[in-house]
Amino acid sequence: MNEGLLVWLEAIADQLPEAVIVTDRHEACVYSNPAVEALTGYRPEDLLGKTPRILQGPQTDPETRRTIRQHIDQGIPFFGRILNYHQSGTPFWNQLSISPLRDRDGQITHFISFQRDISQAENSRQQWYLSQSRLALLATLYQALADTRQIFRDQEPEPPASVFGQWCQRLVKLLALRLAFVGVVNPGTSFVHIIAAAGPARSYVDGLVLSADADRPEGQGPAGQALRKLGAVFANVTDASFAPWRSRAIAYQLESNLTAAARCADGTRLLLSVYRDPAHPFAPDLETLFHQLVQEAADFMDRQRTLKLVQRLEQYREAHRDLQTRLLTATTADEIYTRLIDTLVHYTDAEGVDVLVPSPDHTRLRRVRVGGALAAAMLRLPTPPLAILPQDQTVPLPTRVWQEKSPIIIRHPHQDPMMPAPWHHPPLSRLGVVGGWPIVRTGASEPWGVVTIAAEDPETFTPELSELIGEILQSTGIALGQHEDRRQIQRLHHYQRAAVKAQHEFLQLPNPEALYTRLVNLLVQETDGAGAYIVTNSPGLDSLHLTAVAAKTPALKAALSRLKPSKDPQKAPEGQLLCARAWRERREIGPINPLDDPALRDWLRHDDDLSRLGGIVAWPIFCTRRPEPEAVLAILSYQVSDFTPELMQLLTLLVESLRVALNQLRTRDEMAQLAWRDPLTGLPNRRALDTELEQRLDEAGRRQNAMAVCLLDLDDFKPVNDRWGHAAGDRVLQELAHRLQDQLRTSDFVARLGGDEFIILLDRVSDPDIAARIVQSLASAIQEPILLPGLPPLTVHASMGLAFYPDNGTRPQDLLRQADQALYADKAQKSRRHESLRPPFDI
Repeated sequence: MNEGLLVWLEAIADQLPEAVIVTDRHEACVYSNPAVEALTGYRPEDLLGKTPRILQGPQTDPETRRTIRQHIDQGIPFFGRILNYHQSGTPFWNQLSISPLRDRDGQITHFISFQRDISQAENSRQQWYLSQSRLALLATLYQALADTRQIFRDQEPEPPASVFGQWCQRLVKLLALRLAFVGVVNPGTSFVHIIAAAGPARSYVDGLVLSADADRPEGQGPAGQALRKLGAVFANVTDASFAPWRSRAIAYQLESNLTAAARCADGTRLLLSVYRDPAHPFAPDLETLFHQLVQEAADFMDRQRTLKLVQRLEQYREAHRDLQTRLLTATTADEIYTRLIDTLVHYTDAEGVDVLVPSPDHTRLRRVRVGGALAAAMLRLPTPPLAILPQDQTVPLPTRVWQEKSPIIIRHPHQDPMMPAPWHHPPLSRLGVVGGWPIVRTGASEPWGVVTIAAEDPETFTPELSELIGEILQSTGIALGQHEDRRQIQRLHHYQRAAVKAQHEFLQLPNPEALYTRLVNLLVQETDGAGAYIVTNSPGLDSLHLTAVAAKTPALKAALSRLKPSKDPQKAPEGQLLCARAWRERREIGPINPLDDPALRDWLRHDDDLSRLGGIVAWPIFCTRRPEPEAVLAILSYQVSDFTPELMQLLTLLVESLRVALNQLRTRDEMAQLAWRDPLTGLPNRRALDTELEQRLDEAGRRQNAMAVCLLDLDDFKPVNDRWGHAAGDRVLQELAHRLQDQLRTSDFVARLGGDEFIILLDRVSDPDIAARIVQSLASAIQEPILLPGLPPLTVHASMGLAFYPDNGTRPQDLLRQADQALYADKAQKSRRHESLRPPFDI
């Protein structure tokens, strides 16, 4: 036996009322508890290194000595009584139990003995022998006592209910009983739980209700009296105290009764009750000896509890060692939880093990693993909430553990009204205890999760064992922390790759809207964020435009799409949304828990989807040379802790990449304006016309539509430049460009070819009369006086020529040539301009 186990054993023995001596394998005393000095007068230092044989004296039975010697030499337990001597020389009768303690290899390392002064019982026995009239019954009772010791010795490893069943059967046979039954009253309760019964009247106990409470009718009989006085009671069914059970007892031919109770070291009260028929009543004054039977049973329970505790402690230590080894190779959190459950179920007497961790939205504990014989029943338990609400009538144990962040042990959970319904029905209702422990997270305010362990024995989780389970879960928490560290490193690498990929993609996208959509989708796909959205400025309006939205669930996306952020801080809650505040304050805000924000808390609680959010950050995005943000990015999660330093670093990179991409788009647009636009009028130039005409002719050919090309040239523009200067001429051209755009349909196209020449593409025009009317309206708009500051009204006119697709050609050069010919024809016939606009269609 290792030193650690010996220390634990000594700590337990120090609390026992019985005298306990531990010797090494050579029978030299290495430990004695305080009760030894009270029993023998020898202090621990008096016995240290000496053999317990110093307690024997001149009248000690030699045969008993030899028997003890033989048992020790053979390494088998000894149970019996022996006459020992106090240090003062006074003899006393000692009830002695000696058991070998072995190491893992089965080698004896120590012996442990339990001793108790039974002088009073022995004296009583001797007094009984003085009465010849009671000799036979006395012998029978002593035989019962001997058999009791034999049964408890031989059956010590067996479950108590099985041992007590055999004991009851032996007592029925030996004492000619009609009935014998054993019951227990667990600490904190008053009702008797009958665990074994035997005899012809065995069914008498079916439905029998007994109590230790003197205020209840069930506690008025001999059982209640014995439980309260922890002694023996003699009674007859004709006694007044037996009134509630008299008729039932008579029906089962029960007459006289002996009932005795004793308290075990853990506070459990043990009850033995026996009945004889009317022809064989008990004699009075047997209570003391009869009580000794129950005391033997209580001693048996204590020994079982002590040895079981030692075994459990060693089992859990072995589980701890094995788990530490197995955790070294676990690569995921699921593997860690699986190995934790497998280890606990394999090494311990756990009937069910349940592991729960917070859900992604941090509102409940979700079940990740169950194990044990009752795993299926554990799976049916409700998913516990993280918070306790005032209206909650039942609160699951995991929720209590999560809130208190410390272990909680509940004995007889089926009697606890706070436990959920499944605990009040089979199979969970037969369990004697359930305990919950937090999986401690080093350096964090909240644990990783909660583990609950259920077992049959109510005394399974002693303080020592509970502490050891805590150590096991501490190792589990360390393993989870190491796994999380590895995951954060992997997440950082993943984020870095995502940032590089985003930088490349952003530069390929055609417009800001595509950039925004890609960014929010990337954040939801590649991070722990629950959702993301981008708002942009709405010039001239108080509102911000919701441009792009993404979320992990359709419900959350729909909820975010309903947002209407406002620039107005007085407008609640729209003006207090984090994105609106970030736009106004021109700075990053968060991460914060929106439910902690007084401006948002009450509003969010009315939305089931948004109320689950636990973290949000808003980030303004600026472009070069602009004081106002171009947009605001908002990222949301179910808990603030999701915004790890790695995620914030990724957001910094992505926002900067987005800013660079937006600036590049702006530069690209400006360059496109220079390449495809006339710098003076802002109209498309000749290069843009060539592309547009090709595209329109291709589409017209595919859709079999008609179109017209109109070439326009100013007739009297040179005098304007000559008289009023080129600046005035430029203003005239700009004004005419606006007039042309105003007169044309949105589907038409106008471009400046250069100088005072313009070209117009009329969409879906095939009728020359319709084309003529359009040209007439353009001519009227052109010759309206032009008012320029400091100059008199200026009037110009234009010549125009038309060509029709497909009648005048199907290629751009054919149509342009035809329109040019029509234009010069128009210039040559000023007097008949509008009548001669129609081209000769036979050309």
